[in-house]
Amino acid sequence: TEDDGSCEYPELITDMVLIPAGEYTAGQWDAIIPIDYDFEIMKYEVTNEQYLDYLSEAYETGDIWITGGGYLRGNYDGQEEIFYHMQTPIIGDIIGKIFWNGWYFDINSEEFLEHPVTNITWYGAVAFADHYDMRLPANGEWEKSSRGTTGNDFPWGNELPTCDLCNFDWCINGTMVVGEYGNSNPFNIYDLAGNVMEWTDNEFCFAKGGSWKSNNNANLMFTWHNYEAGCSDLNNLNDKGFRLVR
Repeated sequence: TEDDGSCEYPELITDMVLIPAGEYTAGQWDAIIPIDYDFEIMKYEVTNEQYLDYLSEAYETGDIWITGGGYLRGNYDGQEEIFYHMQTPIIGDIIGKIFWNGWYFDINSEEFLEHPVTNITWYGAVAFADHYDMRLPANGEWEKSSRGTTGNDFPWGNELPTCDLCNFDWCINGTMVVGEYGNSNPFNIYDLAGNVMEWTDNEFCFAKGGSWKSNNNANLMFTWHNYEAGCSDLNNLNDKGFRLVR
């Protein structure tokens, strides 16, 4: 029940960026707050391909199971929760790109493999993190990773979002390949604004960074904005994704 250092974990192949200990600019009023430890954060959002690998491993070990309506469920804190909503022939593209073909998990088109995974609940993101011995970023870790000590409102600076800067406001009517825009922040991390909103490690299940359907609402894109999404709001999951820290 406790890792004494001898446990073996599956490996998540991903690029990580070191965020050094020190101060960062926090919140709407630019408070200066320290984080007194180094941590690493994923350079890109978790992709469908990475989540597909996780589902295959977790299903084999019995950590997730399939229920009616295309829901993948598992245990969180002793309770059965929905982790992911798969694509089904009836529901179609408003649900995740991954489906069960009767023998194994598959994706409806290889073009979506490098897109960020969506239609994942906060519980499903936490389960993925636990599987790889990592975790979701705390709000402060996410904000420091996004803006550092710049005081900028957005990862790229203070210029309001446009379709040239990030994937938001239905620019392409869906997600796109992670890192495709080429706009990073001072730490060289991608898609911290737009593409998908990202779950953070918070009991209120906040999501940060805005998404492809943020409806020209810059408030959702601010580095300091916390959107209380609901841990498993099944009516509004097609723009929710995540990245991990360690």
